[in-house]
Amino acid sequence: MDAVGWALLLGGAFLVHRGMRGAKNKPDRQPLPISSAGHRPVPRPLGQPPSPARAPGSPVRWVPPGENVEINGLVIPGGMLYVGDTDRVWDAPKCLVQPSLPVARSDPDRLGQFIGYWPNYASIDPRSRLAYLQWLAGGRCDPHINIGYVFLYFYGLERRLALDEAMGEADAITAEVRRLRDIYAGNRSFDGYSADFLQAIDLLTDPGVCDRPPPPTADPSYGLPSRLLLGLGRLVAEGKPLDADWALAWMLAHPETRLRTPARRAFDEFCALFRIRFSAKYPNGLKVNPPKGTIGALPYRVASNDFQASIRGDFSDWPNVANMTKPVNQAREVAEACMTELEPYSRFLGRSPEDGDSLQAQLLLPSELLVEASGAVAGVREWLLNLREPTAIETLLARLGIASDGDKPGRGHVRAAAEALDGLGYGLEPDVRLGGRVPKPGEKVVVFPLPPGVRSQPDLGSAYQAAALTLGLCAVLVHADSVVTPEEERHLLKLVEDSLHLTDGERARLEAHARWLIAEAPSLSQFQSRLAGLTEGRRHDLARFVVAVAAADGHVAVTEVRLLERVYKLLGLEAGRLFSDLHAFGASDDEPVVVRPAIPVPEGKPIPLPPKPEAGVVLDIARIERIRSDTAKVSSLLSEIFVDETMPAVPEPEPRDEPSPFDGLDRRHEALLQELASRTEWPRTDFEQLCRSIDLLPGGALEGLNEWAFERFDDAIVEDGDPVVVNQSLLQPLAGPTP
Repeated sequence: MDAVGWALLLGGAFLVHRGMRGAKNKPDRQPLPISSAGHRPVPRPLGQPPSPARAPGSPVRWVPPGENVEINGLVIPGGMLYVGDTDRVWDAPKCLVQPSLPVARSDPDRLGQFIGYWPNYASIDPRSRLAYLQWLAGGRCDPHINIGYVFLYFYGLERRLALDEAMGEADAITAEVRRLRDIYAGNRSFDGYSADFLQAIDLLTDPGVCDRPPPPTADPSYGLPSRLLLGLGRLVAEGKPLDADWALAWMLAHPETRLRTPARRAFDEFCALFRIRFSAKYPNGLKVNPPKGTIGALPYRVASNDFQASIRGDFSDWPNVANMTKPVNQAREVAEACMTELEPYSRFLGRSPEDGDSLQAQLLLPSELLVEASGAVAGVREWLLNLREPTAIETLLARLGIASDGDKPGRGHVRAAAEALDGLGYGLEPDVRLGGRVPKPGEKVVVFPLPPGVRSQPDLGSAYQAAALTLGLCAVLVHADSVVTPEEERHLLKLVEDSLHLTDGERARLEAHARWLIAEAPSLSQFQSRLAGLTEGRRHDLARFVVAVAAADGHVAVTEVRLLERVYKLLGLEAGRLFSDLHAFGASDDEPVVVRPAIPVPEGKPIPLPPKPEAGVVLDIARIERIRSDTAKVSSLLSEIFVDETMPAVPEPEPRDEPSPFDGLDRRHEALLQELASRTEWPRTDFEQLCRSIDLLPGGALEGLNEWAFERFDDAIVEDGDPVVVNQSLLQPLAGPTP
């Protein structure tokens, strides 16, 4: 940047002051009357005796850094303040220390009870002057002094550079402001004004400051900082695309950006993941078309309100991107995905903030952040790479650092294991996040690699649900004699191959589910007891669906027929129905369906084999459509059979004639929110059971409720974790007036 100067516009109109600095409310201010001599009288607090007549005193001067000055018997070291007397009371700067004004001998007003809203040395109580001078003489470091005295001193530092343009003292003054921030930046107003001041000085003294984005911060912003505005303006003016750092800084500083808990709780990890994901999505950077408006002059908020100032320079003709939304929304899409992936790690930090560097915590990070992980993580990777068979749940938990050998696995342990494997690119079956049951001590689980780009928690469709439940039914049968033969095992895995309309992620999970069903037998008694309540027609629907799956490839093997006979027997159906159903599914085929092997006959002239089909697979579209039409109906039926009896059912709300306070929510999310409203906190297991009873996935339910709440209340209504916390303050307006 070329030499940049302060363009000062002096006038009688004051800027509207933003932000409270002290504990007192702003007093009513009326214009002071003009005296006959044309001077305004000095305002006095109520009860203060009139000030004595002033004798001519020392002229107004700036005490330079390093010089000591004595005022009212107190030696003030270090200088950097304005001292002197003036008769021009109406335009004397608030920061001016006037030695001729009375100072109390005792009882200093350290709490700032008599200093007013905008501190002014000329008008504060003598006891307040004593407190201020003592603070100056004591090194200006008392952390318990009223913040108004800190502002009174800051007014002078600001005036020296912004109005006097004494840039030769910029280093000393900015160092002093940074020292004050170390002590008093906990006050929000002083933090804001002092930060704006330092940023303005950076723009004046370091032309290259706009060449790099400001460090990211999770603190909310009320507008783009000048440094960021200028840097973005220069990039757009020069036609250069935004890299990840500039996009992150712009997105974070935008006033409409809301960071969810994962980003606030794990901010460094969020920023690192954002940079990786943004660079992958925009490898050449994000191109931004220049808007019509230009930056012009940058306004500067003068803390004392004694004068007005703005900053001008070469940047005045650069594009003003402050009101652009498209690039911010593009960056925000990346940020939302990053926050979602950091949710498991965030929940862990919420429960155990001191264990953020543990193996269990590291394994919850997204895979991109595990590249530089510890040797323990590398050891887990190697173990998973060589894992071929189902493993005991205790072994898995111990390997992942979640529980010690011998610990009884609980829902929280298994959930943590699934989340840890997710970051490593593996899935777990059963997965409690998807409604799977908690493995019992000693039971085995299946760990399986996920297809590239697939998360372990997809939205499982109805085709998957039907296929998984059919596998469960068949597994009950193959385990009925306590022995799973190789043929039966191959049949279960073949059911996976024959399942239609599955995504890559669903197919990988379904195969793992089949392997788990082979390793761990489902409960036959539970299945039989639930079948007892079904009508014969519904049992036949279920049987026909199993036949449809078995016949999906146009062929039913002998082992499959034997298994189907057992299905029909278990369902209480006559064996003759099986053969009728088999022929019905093969009715559109030219070739017969093999039901039983033929009886051996004497050798004779062999029947010629049919010609081999051309390469490729010919599908019977009619059969596929029949299977698809049965899938939805039987999926619902199987869900009723296999549902966990311990989970309470939540009835659908009755239709209303009046507008609902839950407008914007579908019926299931509305029912969930109505139940959640009955408590402030829900144990994680209870919440998950409640979601599944309404046919909702817990993670998706949380996102759906909070998206609706942000649209309506600008806040989240449910805080994820264990327990799940319900924001009752948002629910109170929905309950309506109290009768």
